[in-house]
Amino acid sequence: MYQIYPISFRDSNGDGKGDLPGIIEKIDYLNGSEHSLGINAVWICPFYRSPMADFGYDIEDFTDVDPIFGGMPNFEKLVEELHKRKIKIIIDFVGNHTSDRHKWFTESRSSLDNPKRDWYVWRDGVNGRPPNNWVSVFGGSAWELDTNTNQYYLHSFLKEQPDLNWRNEEVRVAMSGVVDFWVKKGVDGLRIDAFLHFVEDKLLREDPINVFYSKKGDDPYNALLHMHSVGDIRQSEPLTDFIIKTLDRHKDIAIVGEAYLDPKGIHKLQAVYSSDRFTIFNFNFINRKWSTVEYKKIIDEYLLNSPPNFLPNFVFGNHDVDRVATRIGEAEARIAAFLQFTLPGIPFIYYGEEIGMTNTKIPHDALKDIVAKIFSGYHGGRDPERTPMQWDDTPYAGFSTHKPWLPVNDNYKAVNVKHEQNDAESTFSFYKRIIALRNADEVLRHGEYIPISSNSSNVLSFERRLGDVRYFISMNFGTGIEQELLPTQTKKPQIIFSTTSRFSTVVSEQVLELLPFEGYVLKLEPEE
Repeated sequence: MYQIYPISFRDSNGDGKGDLPGIIEKIDYLNGSEHSLGINAVWICPFYRSPMADFGYDIEDFTDVDPIFGGMPNFEKLVEELHKRKIKIIIDFVGNHTSDRHKWFTESRSSLDNPKRDWYVWRDGVNGRPPNNWVSVFGGSAWELDTNTNQYYLHSFLKEQPDLNWRNEEVRVAMSGVVDFWVKKGVDGLRIDAFLHFVEDKLLREDPINVFYSKKGDDPYNALLHMHSVGDIRQSEPLTDFIIKTLDRHKDIAIVGEAYLDPKGIHKLQAVYSSDRFTIFNFNFINRKWSTVEYKKIIDEYLLNSPPNFLPNFVFGNHDVDRVATRIGEAEARIAAFLQFTLPGIPFIYYGEEIGMTNTKIPHDALKDIVAKIFSGYHGGRDPERTPMQWDDTPYAGFSTHKPWLPVNDNYKAVNVKHEQNDAESTFSFYKRIIALRNADEVLRHGEYIPISSNSSNVLSFERRLGDVRYFISMNFGTGIEQELLPTQTKKPQIIFSTTSRFSTVVSEQVLELLPFEGYVLKLEPEE
């Protein structure tokens, strides 16, 4: 699954902003030619009509394409071209909130007795203050006073993003219509944004104070424990019902929910649906330090205790967090990708990871993300990981013929698709090789995960098994040479894949030598 942030992928008309025709231009890069990555599914971030307060996550019209991205014919053409190449398409379902310019909200705020008043979460204040202490993810109170009716509306994010009331059946019916509209257009799945925010505590109980919060260097949002402002399974029955009915109604689509949960939380939530077409993003690598112990713990907890019909996935980056190579290091990022593609489930790639893109330093006067402006001095915003895709070494990295909406990273002359496609040792070439192996190999796609205890604290190893076929997968997280003991063998294992171009100098019946940040897939003898 390849995530595309449309405004930063490819600009087709020279206005400095990426668009749908730009994605169409680059489909063969994803799949369809000998130089393709081999991608077979894409997730397209919002392209809907929007005032762009939160870059498309504030939607003014759920069934229209914003002019900056093209028009509906461009979307229809995009789906057609993707499907020609057997690439599935997932789109963002931003159902927690709308833009404050959406016609539903315009009607809702017009009067206390408007038929759409209950489509949003409205409450009276308390002694001239907001209804409770809930805070917005983007800072400040989660309540905004509307002077027209002298009531507060809830906004889990920006005040320009009022929360819909998912306990209102009319809202659920309207959003079902949105899903049906896009499924008829040919989409193959949905990524549900802000999954846990859809349904909050009905009693509006205050969130407890986080006694471990430190003002110094911590996100102000963490000052509270969000026990009531953020939903759980019990509160989220309206959303659960909506998802189950959507999966029943559309037998060929898949759904992935955005929720930052530990493995136990993911299992608890996915068990409610018991569908192999529904999954929750596994973001646990994003928030953990680079450590074999930490990573093995996550993997084992996630894969070995899963509910029935479990559909696993592994994510290292997205449009809201620092790029992988910036966060954990460039060498580490490659071995992380090796891990991601040798584990079971769906690997998610954020555009540019496949060429080793890093965060870009954004001058203060070039910042676009409102989060950076709200948290000035604390948070640099999300612009650094959203900069233009680096296609070649021409001006603006081949993204546009005009100055882009965000600056291009200064490293674009070396870190770009054109350069790396011609370098057998490049990050791109590595991704292309590992994706080709994954696409062709049943063991890596469908084999059982078997944990292994390594003899080194810097080495992570496991087996994948399918029938009688056994793969031993091992990787070195450290900066020194390591030797990993192999399962008992009577003959030397076959090397299926190496992260480097060398063949290991020490692969015997008993030992695998691993250089720093090197990984191998070895085929073992069948067990007797």
